[in-house]
Amino acid sequence: MGMMFPTSLIGLSFDRFWKLKCLSSMGFQSLTSLEYLWIKSCPSLTSFPEGGLPSLLLHLSIEGCQKLEKVCKRDKGKEWSKFANIPCVEINGKFIYDPDSHSD
Repeated sequence: MGMMFPTSLIGLSFDRFWKLKCLSSMGFQSLTSLEYLWIKSCPSLTSFPEGGLPSLLLHLSIEGCQKLEKVCKRDKGKEWSKFANIPCVEINGKFIYDPDSHSD
């Protein structure tokens, strides 16, 4: 997208970006205060930034992003390592650290 966000931003939401395929490291590297990230209805999204997500991120929510969901499987998805340190991750309303919501 080629835009820079303010470094003080604590929450960011992507909703209905139908053609968005990946999140760029350039846009996220300066988001040192980001704590909440919501990604909803981005069906073409397949990856997170190469450098990972901001280190202070506390909550990641993914909903309606089928391609991204496939690569975010707990402990085995190719994108797992980029967000495994985030304390609260939910995919389609289910917390991935909850053993009852874990599916293979």
